[in-house]
Amino acid sequence: MQIYNIRPHNKYPKLSKAVIALGSFDGVHRGHQKIIQTGINLAKRFRSSFGIIIFMPIPPMLIYKDYNFVLTADKERTNIIRELRVSFLGKIKFSNHLRNLEPLQFLNEYIIKTINPSAIVVGHDYHFGKEHKGNVTLLVKLGKELGYSVKVVSSLKYHNAPIKSTRIRELIILGNVARAKDLLGRPYSLTGIIIKGKGLARQLGFPTLNLHISQKEKLIPADGVYQVRARFENKSYNGIMNIGFAPTISDKLKANQLRSLEIHLFDYQDSGHSHCNEQVMVEFITRIRPERKFDNIEQLKQQIACDIKIVKEALN
Repeated sequence: MQIYNIRPHNKYPKLSKAVIALGSFDGVHRGHQKIIQTGINLAKRFRSSFGIIIFMPIPPMLIYKDYNFVLTADKERTNIIRELRVSFLGKIKFSNHLRNLEPLQFLNEYIIKTINPSAIVVGHDYHFGKEHKGNVTLLVKLGKELGYSVKVVSSLKYHNAPIKSTRIRELIILGNVARAKDLLGRPYSLTGIIIKGKGLARQLGFPTLNLHISQKEKLIPADGVYQVRARFENKSYNGIMNIGFAPTISDKLKANQLRSLEIHLFDYQDSGHSHCNEQVMVEFITRIRPERKFDNIEQLKQQIACDIKIVKEALN
């Protein structure tokens, strides 16, 4: 897959007459995959290449400064799209200037004069241009003037409701990662680096890897204990992950403690060397329970053992 940084008025002759899909594609969920597959099929009929044009960053990140509800950060989104065998990916830098362009001006500057596509594929609720004035009806009308056809893809539904990035975000915020997996078509995941912890979990008999997510925009699931699968040191491990403040063994008010992410991996033999700054990818399978404060350490240890038993029985 070729990657292009699309700039206004620049021409990309290799992309001329391609079929393109427009959208944010945050999450690259099953609804997005339907749009992509439609585009791939259309490109085969036209005997042309197919590509996706996305904004970097996604618009809410510019509009809302503290936006931290991104399902797929840029590198992750790019990798998922690459796996779908798309010919090229065009990235447009989203800015206040672009945000305030009228729909026709946006199409002319960033799509027609740069790529000159033969067809544009979009979801039925696609909007573009200043104040979202552009919609599918306008896109079709302008296509007759500017020389492209439009293929509108109906929404894919799950349990009688459309699959949307917003719906998936709501599920993850609530901790329902199992249902989010059904809508995404794959487990929701986080990638971070290992940081030094306080060693408290090891003292309890359940050593953990402490994870730091460097991408502040990435959505982290609700506090609680999760069944997870982790990729670490080129191997895959099952395990459990706790997200929250560990209220039984710490006082977040006194310590001004930040939310922690700790993974306990099954069948992992610690080699004894420091793992700090090494990367871990975590896939969320299901939420076992919310985080809670126990009366004493012994109750906490019993609960952790119970959590592990539940997951191992599910795996078996």
